[in-house]
Amino acid sequence: MGDLAPSKSQLERRAQQGGEAGGEMMSRVELTDTPKDIIVKLCKGNPGALRVLVDAFQSGGTIDPDALFGGVHVLLELDELDIVGPRIWILYKDVCGQDMVTFIAVLRAWQLGILQRTQLVAASAGWSPCVDFNPAEILAQVKSRLPRFGEAAASGGAQ
Repeated sequence: MGDLAPSKSQLERRAQQGGEAGGEMMSRVELTDTPKDIIVKLCKGNPGALRVLVDAFQSGGTIDPDALFGGVHVLLELDELDIVGPRIWILYKDVCGQDMVTFIAVLRAWQLGILQRTQLVAASAGWSPCVDFNPAEILAQVKSRLPRFGEAAASGGAQ
């Protein structure tokens, strides 16, 4: 049978075409959704993703005080990137070392233009050779652009 794992080029092509679905992406989030609704939609039944989403929602505004919508911004970024279900857990656990500040920094880096969509989608797919960035360096770059980023977490204000 051959190797069932997609190659780096296949993952990059998928990311350019629209993330998980492999085609045109449509947001799962609707204007009338509550944070609870958004979390349920994005976790897709994955308990690890559920935990990450709840923690990100609760601490996101503290970690990133410059984010316009507090903890909701993390949920909206994941929806826009089409990183859902187990991909959230993989990005948090395997790429960001289960560190919420780093996880939020990696997502904010995409918004700031430091990382590309293809890099995040490939990293969230769990294929180590596709992670072509250092999360600690990304965190430092985000902090250099947003000086208040992570300050409350460093002083014990967030997890």
